[in-house]
Amino acid sequence: MTVRHSRGFSLMEIAIALALAGMVVLVIGALFIGSLNAWRRGQDLREAQAMAGTLVDTVARDIRGASQAPNVVIRPQIPLVEGEALLAVAASPAVGKGGSGWVVFSHVPQRRQVVRHIIETVDGRLVPTQSRLVASGVTRVTVEPASGGVMIEAEVRWGRAIGTARVTAAPRNP
Repeated sequence: MTVRHSRGFSLMEIAIALALAGMVVLVIGALFIGSLNAWRRGQDLREAQAMAGTLVDTVARDIRGASQAPNVVIRPQIPLVEGEALLAVAASPAVGKGGSGWVVFSHVPQRRQVVRHIIETVDGRLVPTQSRLVASGVTRVTVEPASGGVMIEAEVRWGRAIGTARVTAAPRNP
């Protein structure tokens, strides 16, 4: 009688190998998902910081473009269709189409946006001629007088991340 030696794996060996391979795949998958989530959080934070920085830099540029301190008005009483006026800066003639005008920044909390309006004086009344979105995701924006100029602080939420930026700007000829 001859003895046969079969070459191969038993069902138990295959089941153990599959279970170990499954555990390795689960660990690698969990590490991948964790690193992907961390990357997304970092991306959201970078986006929030960039949006807040863009907002305060845009406002500061317009303030620095004003020729004198009286040409910067914090919380002006200008009626807008939507939102509250944060700041008005006397516009140079190059900004508007001709006559005197203002650059007005408004915060629309319902849509979490800050909008830049060009408002001109036509026949003694204020008429908006242009509007442009400056930043979205804005949860808070503060405009306060500070050392001969204006301090602007913004908080922007992007995803779960919150970015903040602050700048102080003064007209070039206070």
